[in-house]
Amino acid sequence: VAGSWWLTAYNGHLFFRTNSLSAELVTLGYKGGFLLFFTLQRIFTASLDTFQPPSPMLAGVPTLELKTCHPQVFVHRVNCILLTIRKQSHMASIDWSSEAAVRQNVRAGIELKSRRWWDVWLKVSDRSQGWLVALLTGVLAGFVAGWIDTIVLWLSDLKEGTCHNAPWLSRLTCCVHVKPNETCLEWQPWSPHVGWSFVIYTLVAVAMALLSAVLVRVFAHTAAGSGIPEVKTLLGGIHMPRFLGFWTLLVKCLGIIFAVSAGLSLGKEGPFVHIACCLGNLCTRLFHKYTLFPSLRLEMISVAAAAGVAVAFGAPIGGVLFSLEEASYYFPHKVMWRAFFSAVVALVTLKQVDPFGGGKLVMFKVTFTHNWFWFELIGFVLLGILGGLVGSLFIKLNIQFNHFRRRSFLKRHFLLDVSIVCVLHCVVQYFNPLMKSEMTEGLKRLFEPCASNETPGDWLCQNQFGPVAWRLLYAGIFKFLLTILTFGLPLPSGLFVPSLFIGACCGRLLGIVINMLQTHSSSFFFAECQHVQGPCVVAGLYAILGATAVLAGVTRMTISLVVIVVELTHGMDFVAPLMLVILISKWVGDAVGGPHSIYEAHIELNDYPFLDLKWDPPMDMRTEEMIGKPLLVLPAHGCTTKELLAMLEEYDFSGFPVVVDRTTMELVGYITRANLEKAIGSYCADDIGQQMEVVFGVVSTRPHLDLLELLDPALIRVEATTPLHHVVRTFKTMGAKCCMVTQANRLVGIITRKDVVCFLRTYGKNCDPRRMLPAEFLAVDRFP
Repeated sequence: VAGSWWLTAYNGHLFFRTNSLSAELVTLGYKGGFLLFFTLQRIFTASLDTFQPPSPMLAGVPTLELKTCHPQVFVHRVNCILLTIRKQSHMASIDWSSEAAVRQNVRAGIELKSRRWWDVWLKVSDRSQGWLVALLTGVLAGFVAGWIDTIVLWLSDLKEGTCHNAPWLSRLTCCVHVKPNETCLEWQPWSPHVGWSFVIYTLVAVAMALLSAVLVRVFAHTAAGSGIPEVKTLLGGIHMPRFLGFWTLLVKCLGIIFAVSAGLSLGKEGPFVHIACCLGNLCTRLFHKYTLFPSLRLEMISVAAAAGVAVAFGAPIGGVLFSLEEASYYFPHKVMWRAFFSAVVALVTLKQVDPFGGGKLVMFKVTFTHNWFWFELIGFVLLGILGGLVGSLFIKLNIQFNHFRRRSFLKRHFLLDVSIVCVLHCVVQYFNPLMKSEMTEGLKRLFEPCASNETPGDWLCQNQFGPVAWRLLYAGIFKFLLTILTFGLPLPSGLFVPSLFIGACCGRLLGIVINMLQTHSSSFFFAECQHVQGPCVVAGLYAILGATAVLAGVTRMTISLVVIVVELTHGMDFVAPLMLVILISKWVGDAVGGPHSIYEAHIELNDYPFLDLKWDPPMDMRTEEMIGKPLLVLPAHGCTTKELLAMLEEYDFSGFPVVVDRTTMELVGYITRANLEKAIGSYCADDIGQQMEVVFGVVSTRPHLDLLELLDPALIRVEATTPLHHVVRTFKTMGAKCCMVTQANRLVGIITRKDVVCFLRTYGKNCDPRRMLPAEFLAVDRFP
């Protein structure tokens, strides 16, 4: 880390570069601010740990003192035990409805307590913690993104050569004083011979790719891929241990640096979302309530996802819309404001770091001499159709190849897999000037109109159609095939920039074709071009629209993609064509390949139990058709603590329905395994405690333990004859973990979220919800 910051400083992009004194003052201010914040936070947390609410009203349980627990859980007599158990359990599914009921009681207690003027700080601290997490997440995301961009810029150039007197400088920094048409004498390639240069280029690229893969497979396998499918699953209410941990964050940062620097057909923009979510998760650990309430922590991860897109594309508004449209499952109003705040903070921090120099926030700012014309709508429609077809084909081929990769020898020999793909990249890309450079540089050249190119001899603006068309077709087709092979390798990888590059090549080629037709035709169809100075059809505009169309076909994004591209290119003049191509691409993609994006396809490929909002069951099915498991229940009285403990050791279910008795099966409620273990665990140490009767609101003359207040406060029940699509809608809208199926108040079954996901994917054929998540991700999530 110290070496990385040293490298960043030598590249001349750290904070203010006016003089050394200002840089030292700014750095000292940041350090002092962070030190003060963490000191106050520790003092504040220590002062809060001197309170505790009354214990639950359990018969025979001694009352706890009021000065040993957190003040945020002091009102409802059952909340303290519930929250303590949630902190220690590893449940796969989060019950949003039950947590909302408990949080409402906690919030009511804080409001009641803060009526006294000296306790107002309780309310202030509770309301301000979310904004503090958003602030810290934005600052850290901006710093980390700037650090990654700077290192990638240097390592990418290291494949071709080095700066003569300062090998730690990138080519951009080394040749900063050289004019565009001049040769940089300070930059020295590894060899003057093309053959040896290609060999060194390939060896360095393969070494970087292998290093990235080894880091992922050895230290944190959860850092592989873009991370967006896992973020969607996590925000859907599935707990995935270690996915947002520190080691995942560290390996993701280092892995994406080496993977992008190797020249593979992947981007760092998608992994930026995962990195920002890891930072947001680590920031939530500073505050106690995010540990107690997993749903609140997921809200802050939604905020972090917006910050990740903001630093990836320089698009804060697009980041908020991306989190709302693509990533989040639950997005309340307060999360939207915090997401916008965090995205703005991240963008301002990235501007201060300034990894590329110049202080620009717009990555591909383009300016066209005139607006588009009506006859070009035909070309825009063709681009939308092409984007939907290319996106659907990409999803299908990528999923099929990843199925093959997991069934073949490549699964065991991942280093060989990475080496083969990297060598293919080097062979294909080295001799094509558009593909050899970094993809963002290639996109910038494709987006620019010929009239604004600084290099007069640029081959993209030549009048010879054949060579230009061949190079664009070569770049687009091979980038498409290489991205199919790359997305799925055991290393960090993103899809945004490769998809944009593929579409930009197709759009630029179509723009050149339409420009040739207009130039050699005198038809009235092109009458609008008579008074235009210079080229009437701007090929750069078609490149932007083609890139947007392919990205929409791959990701199925709509509104957020429009805003991201507008912020990315500063192109308010072509908002209408952007919306047109995105809508057509989405319609064509849904009609040809279905409504699932590449991320949802990988969610299904990995068997993540994500309940997609697009899924709907057949309208004629009833809830009772989904029930087919043996049901294990607890009677409301008659069981001892010893018997319940033996049952817990025999069965690994995460919760149990409670009935009046096993004969009538009249439903009383539902208790989680964690609450039951916590309540009866301390009573099994001696013979007297083992013979204590456990009851649920039933009067007993024997020594007993009443667990009525530990039942689920927001239990959902449905009738067996209820249409199945109503039950599915309940799971989607309320975020329930499970619901009880009754018939005339008689319990007949239980349905869990995994049951619903499994049924909707297979329509009940060979569905086993216990196999839906790999063992390395989830610890416990098994239902009756």
